[in-house]
This record gives sequence, structure tokens and C-alpha cells, in this order.
Amino acid sequence: MSETIDLNNAKVLMVDDTPANIDVLRKVLAPEGYKLSFANSGEKALVLATRSLPDLILLDVMMPGGIDGFETCRRLKQEETTRDIPVIFITAKTDTEDLIAGFQLGAVDYIAKPFRQEEVCVRVRNHLQTRILIMQRDRLIGNLRASEERFRLLSTWSPIGIFQADTQGNTIYTNQQWQ
Repeated sequence: MSETIDLNNAKVLMVDDTPANIDVLRKVLAPEGYKLSFANSGEKALVLATRSLPDLILLDVMMPGGIDGFETCRRLKQEETTRDIPVIFITAKTDTEDLIAGFQLGAVDYIAKPFRQEEVCVRVRNHLQTRILIMQRDRLIGNLRASEERFRLLSTWSPIGIFQADTQGNTIYTNQQWQ
């Protein structure tokens, strides 16, 4: 049985210099229940991403008049606070060199324009689920490390001897007092 991941409050930042493209993406993604935000330039995207820390960024490559999507992605991946946010390029620029450049900059996916609505929804959902699972994993690892540290401190400072054995009776841990 698989557990469903609630994505209703997932934050998606859409970056495109063409208002019509933003509008189409908004109409496609709004029914999914995501919290949507928009930027019409790479510069604005960098500011918004740093402030709101979206869970995913949909980023156009070709944005004249400022920094393009590739440069925006490069800058996002250089910043500590935004480097782990998944970036999906959504663009008409689909030459192999562009795809490779996008992935080398840290993008997790590439959607070609014109796009299919179902494809955008599925890709966004999959990457959001992956991000949430990675964040849950990292939290669990942190909790495990803290628990191990508590055990180590308790064991080290315990006034009584502590030992642990495996199912065959082999000793696998003893504290200083036991030794």
C-alpha cells in the first residue's frame, strides 16, 4: 500500500517574460491546489525565490532584457538557501546542447513548449513528491543522528555498565563502565 503525499500547500514559482505563458501555466496548475507565484524576469525570480523559498521553480530559458533562464538557474544553485529547490526548464529551446546545458546547471527536468497540460501536471507532481520525500529523509536522518548522540552521551556518562549483544550472543557494544 502506497502512502499519498499531500501537495496542496506546495509552493511553485513560475518564471516567464510572456504573460500569456504564465496565464496558461496558472490555469493548468491552479486546480492541483499549489500555492502559485509568478515572476516575469530572472532578476525578480531570484528575489522571490530567496524570500518565499518555493518547493519547485518552472523557469523559461529565453527571457530578453535581463538575465536568461540559464543564468537565473546558475545563480539559484550558487545560493545556499535556494540551491536545493528543483528547477524545471519549460522552454521552446530544445536543442541537445540546451538540454545538456540546463542539466549541467542543476535543472531536474526539461519541458518543451508547446507543452501538454497533463505532462506538466505529472512532472510537477513527481518532482514535488521527490522533494518532499528528500526533505522527510533528511529530517529523519537528523533525528537519528540526534538520537545516536543522546545514546552516546547517556552511555558514556552512565554510572552503570551497558552492553549490547546481537541475536547470536556476540557483544556488539559496551560502554566504559562495563569494560
